Amino acid sequence: MVLRRRHTSRIDLAGIVATAIGELETEFLTLETVAEDLKLLYLKDDQARAAIVKSAEAGVINSSDIVPIFKEFKEPRHIEFAEPTRWSLLNAFTENAKKYTPSRADICYRGLTRLFGLDGRAPTLW
Repeated sequence: MVLRRRHTSRIDLAGIVATAIGELETEFLTLETVAEDLKLLYLKDDQARAAIVKSAEAGVINSSDIVPIFKEFKEPRHIEFAEPTRWSLLNAFTENAKKYTPSRADICYRGLTRLFGLDGRAPTLW
């Protein structure tokens, strides 16, 4: 198949796509590794409270959501998150974010990615 390109003749599309796929694979593996670590790291109530407040201070969640998130952490609606781990706390945040508008949810999810270290850098919550 031959594609004619008028406005992209100086752009290496094949190279850009190959690079993007390679970066996506790396990001996925990082996310998978960090997620597995979160499932193994347990939290005490005070640690969870501090992390939730810290996320509100960072603007990731609304301050009015501190109590609902902690309640979701303590009494999760999904049995898979019954263990008090960092993974369960992340789930409590994401359950809460479902009520946000799309633009507010995007801010929340991006912030959680940074706070929990899901981007491969050191987490800032702990």
